[in-house]
Amino acid sequence: MHRFSQYFAVILGFYAFFLLVRFYFSDDYTDWIESDQDDIDLKSVTMRADKMEIFNSWHQCFSENMMSITDAEEFWTNFVGISRKCDAQANVHQLGIVTLKNSDEMKQVLFPKIFNAGPHNFFTIGIGRDIRAEKQFRRKMAKLGNNVTYYGADPIPYINGELYSQIGTYFPLAIGGKSGISNARVMEKCEIIGFDYCQLP
Repeated sequence: MHRFSQYFAVILGFYAFFLLVRFYFSDDYTDWIESDQDDIDLKSVTMRADKMEIFNSWHQCFSENMMSITDAEEFWTNFVGISRKCDAQANVHQLGIVTLKNSDEMKQVLFPKIFNAGPHNFFTIGIGRDIRAEKQFRRKMAKLGNNVTYYGADPIPYINGELYSQIGTYFPLAIGGKSGISNARVMEKCEIIGFDYCQLP
């Protein structure tokens, strides 16, 4: 009987550990961890600012600092610094922009200021095997009582198609300079794979 109790305790311990690990890697854990941030982010819906004034101020600042640059490398070298300077000068923070985080990038969103004024659509161009930001947006919008329809485009269907189909409609295409069928070569599963894809302007 004593040996049975020991086996039972070990099995129960492994099962509890398994459940904790499964919870840690689930969306429920992410929702639980980020719930405080949701409350902060959702306060942005009460922010009111003159969007045209902010845009015009930002545009003027950016034009004055960047439009005279003709060298592409210099332009992109200065882009982030000048953008941040113009953000501060134009008081862009008054818009209530919220940052959603993927594993390797951040997406900026504005929540609707009017509740249940749908339909709401979210377009992802270049899924990049990561929909964490889209899931964060969905959770936050649900707390506001809004439903969202998701559309995602990426020329690489491997992983992206199945992943994005969990939350919305996936399109195997890319955005480019002209319409047509193009060919791409990408590294997948340790080998280079060529494939054709549809490109839209």
